[in-house]
Amino acid sequence: MERVIDLIKSSKRPLITTHHYPDGDGLGSQIALYSGLKQLGKNAIAMNVDAIPSKFSFLDPAQTIQLFRSPSDLKGVDLVIVADTGDWRMLGSFAEPLQKIGCPVVFLDHHPPVQEPGREVHWVDVSCQATGELVFYLLKALGVRLDPQMATAIYAAMITDASAFRFRGTTEGFHKTLGELLKVKVDVEDVYQRLYAQDSVGKVRLFGHVLREVELLEKQQVAVLTIPAALREKYGATIEDTHSFVEHLTLMKGVRVGILFREDPAGLVKVSLRSVDVSVLALAEQFDGGGHPFAAGTLVRGTLEDVKCDVLQAVRQCLKDGSNC
Repeated sequence: MERVIDLIKSSKRPLITTHHYPDGDGLGSQIALYSGLKQLGKNAIAMNVDAIPSKFSFLDPAQTIQLFRSPSDLKGVDLVIVADTGDWRMLGSFAEPLQKIGCPVVFLDHHPPVQEPGREVHWVDVSCQATGELVFYLLKALGVRLDPQMATAIYAAMITDASAFRFRGTTEGFHKTLGELLKVKVDVEDVYQRLYAQDSVGKVRLFGHVLREVELLEKQQVAVLTIPAALREKYGATIEDTHSFVEHLTLMKGVRVGILFREDPAGLVKVSLRSVDVSVLALAEQFDGGGHPFAAGTLVRGTLEDVKCDVLQAVRQCLKDGSNC
């Protein structure tokens, strides 16, 4: 952490970003860190390659996060901080312009590394269940006084990545950090309503449709949902609406692995993996993805049919071998 703190203190115009297809942890971490650095007098900038999903827009009421348009947007940036990934590939088209700046780069992450670090500074702590937890520690070390907006952003980051505390990584320290945030007057009920009680009619109808078509494979150990773009569009749902569908698959008795395949508008297939007792991280890494032992994912170029066939073949093999995927 000391190296990260030194780089932040010596910077004048730090840029804070997160991975493409930003989620609650990435955005919450980014917004809290941006606000904290502004409090320290930094001419900070928050910028992403993708727009904020509507369900997370309440975290950035002042609309401080800008969309990257051209390299001229990066003028004067002397430090890049990337939240919630340690993989350049996860920055999509933003990676190359950021690398060309030539300034120091810091990755803040809690996912196991998927590539060898280069010249960048990596602060990775896989014992943390969310990058938001790392940001909390970092802001505290920098002497930032948390305000309700920062605390809310970190709180949202932590609870979204904890998936209702269902994974084994949830620790006493994690809950203590949440307790510290509550002292700053986080409106827990409001955060819950905005994150989990704003489903569109299209999302609910699409979910009802796909639930009827769940595939159960390998003696019902594997549950699969497949969402072609045409089906999603039929119900007027967005791709972000479908993000949580995978969480329901491993709630079925006997299911060990849940897989969600989604066609992306850019001609890619988003693969989300969840597990009860089998590590799916190595499986995601086979397809240049990453994540956690029991929650991982990847983005694969190819047709929905081909990607699904390749991933299911890999799942069958790892179950046959009796090893982690």
